[in-house]
Amino acid sequence: MSIFEKESAGLFGVVTATGTDAISGMGDFALIQCLTATTFGVLTESNRSGTAITSISIPAGTELRGRFSAFTLAGGTVRAHKVAPQSA
Repeated sequence: MSIFEKESAGLFGVVTATGTDAISGMGDFALIQCLTATTFGVLTESNRSGTAITSISIPAGTELRGRFSAFTLAGGTVRAHKVAPQSA
């Protein structure tokens, strides 16, 4: 199983967020699944260019892939999958 497959399966840990508290300082996330329609107030992603995807409604079932270091929900529920540790 590749590192990406392990990250996607949540084998390195997951965080489920439903409130508007900031999610940061827990390591990076490789995948964020929107379990319900979700709006981000803050979404910090490395190597991103273009317009931020904050303040827009993202449909339930959408998966965001990248390298996310922090996020704050304005509404909705997500499940964030942690990236592999450096030694994996």
